[in-house]
Amino acid sequence: MSPATENARATVAATLFTAKLLMRSRFSLIAAVLQPIVYASITGFMFEAGARERLTTGTMLGAAVMGSWTSVLFLAGGTLNWERRQGTLPFLVAAPVPLLAVAAGSCTAAALLSLYSMAGSLALGALVFDVPLELAHPALFVLATLVMIVSMSLLGLLLCGAFVLYRQAGMFTNMLEYPVWIVCGLLVPVSTLSPGFAALGALLAPRWALDALRGAAMGGSSVWPGTAACCGLGAAYAIGGAFLLRYAERQARVTATLHLR
Repeated sequence: MSPATENARATVAATLFTAKLLMRSRFSLIAAVLQPIVYASITGFMFEAGARERLTTGTMLGAAVMGSWTSVLFLAGGTLNWERRQGTLPFLVAAPVPLLAVAAGSCTAAALLSLYSMAGSLALGALVFDVPLELAHPALFVLATLVMIVSMSLLGLLLCGAFVLYRQAGMFTNMLEYPVWIVCGLLVPVSTLSPGFAALGALLAPRWALDALRGAAMGGSSVWPGTAACCGLGAAYAIGGAFLLRYAERQARVTATLHLR
């Protein structure tokens, strides 16, 4: 069996195993199921109170991407730190399969929880706020959803590599959640932001994933630019995450301090 095949099998196995763990974790279920409903409810009530425009599917998709970012930040970004706390991280590094393959599977499982966020937000919009579930381009919406999952999982891989190198980086997870919502236009339109914040949001996949989803759902022209941006950023995240994880492996074998970082 070739190394590429072994790595692919390890990634699939890690995805399935992590998905089972997340489905049994109260924290992950709250992050993936309960929080998106809370976000969508807050968004809906804010729009109703303002009464400036009609609540749309695009608005509820913003709440869904908010939940997706929360899942990636806390679950994918912290997956290897969780392994460290359980005392299993040294065994993953010592295994013949690269750490990158295992981490990629774990991040994919966390990103797949985005489907819960999307389903819960859209269902709440339809049942509580009378938002019609109409998709202008169903096939493109499925494509945009898949692209979002892949790009978000690769973003989680980058965060995972950064967090495992710097143990104190976990303290920044709470600080990163809400600012990303703003700079990516998940809460307010990007046009209302200053150019600096708008440029910062352009480096993050959630902004473009939302553009692609809204374009596919509401018939806008942003579906293809958003999809292309997600693909490009995903490739950059993959390169950065692979570099950080390989560096972590190399440091662990040289200094034997990965468990103590």
